[in-house]
Amino acid sequence: MLERWIVPGLGVVILLSTFILHVPIVYKLMLGLLGLAAIGTYFAPHNVQVETRIGIAAVGLIILLIVTSTAFWLILLSFGAIAALQFQHRDSLQRNVATFAWLGTVIADIQARRSDGGEGEARIQAQLPGFIRLNVAGIGGVVTGALVLVSVFMPWYGFLISAFGELSGGLNLTLQAGAAELELPALRVFFFLLMALGLAGMVSIVLPRVVALFIAIAGFLVTLVSYLYVLGMVSNESAELSSLGVGATTIPAMGAWLAALSFLALLVLQLVPAANRSR
Repeated sequence: MLERWIVPGLGVVILLSTFILHVPIVYKLMLGLLGLAAIGTYFAPHNVQVETRIGIAAVGLIILLIVTSTAFWLILLSFGAIAALQFQHRDSLQRNVATFAWLGTVIADIQARRSDGGEGEARIQAQLPGFIRLNVAGIGGVVTGALVLVSVFMPWYGFLISAFGELSGGLNLTLQAGAAELELPALRVFFFLLMALGLAGMVSIVLPRVVALFIAIAGFLVTLVSYLYVLGMVSNESAELSSLGVGATTIPAMGAWLAALSFLALLVLQLVPAANRSR
């Protein structure tokens, strides 16, 4: 039964390695989704685990034929290990794919829930572990966490440069670019903190409500501090240059707004009783 934990663990390795892989963002998203899918197979029935993990490994290896680094090899070995672990279950593969049959059963149970007024719901709950918060707040955590992961790769800071009282130009920087361009290593710390909190938000569907609440508060505070930190640094520099007629104004860019609103939405969802009610 150790395999049941190994593959989700490899999914975590894939997901985290994806963020340091130097490839276009479309590949980051595809590989990240495959890593998340590998983690999600923990909750599927045995035959469905085997089939989906083979598919995940195959698609992942095909994508990696197009890209190449240390993170590349970590992901490659993880996908290879997932595929190798399924070889021992080759006899369980059937002509009638178990994954499709399982999905059909779940859909049929959803329809039954609507028609029998509760008995179908009981059957669905019996198929899923009790710690999964299958409600608006739980699913919302997955969505908001994913948005945070996307936001850290978007422009985070906007700078308006002025000379002698007239606007002379503007500049947008991501957290990673800001760390390099502004020579502020602390921005890389914010980058990884926010990435970890975004990932935690995604898995909050299987965490207690109070933990999701803590993730939302911590994420919002880190987002706010990441902006105020650069605002203070730029303000100090601008004060020194003001005698030369040069000034700079720092404003939050799209990434910072998206992260702040996502964490705020996660916070509100945990506080609304209706959003946490099991259906």
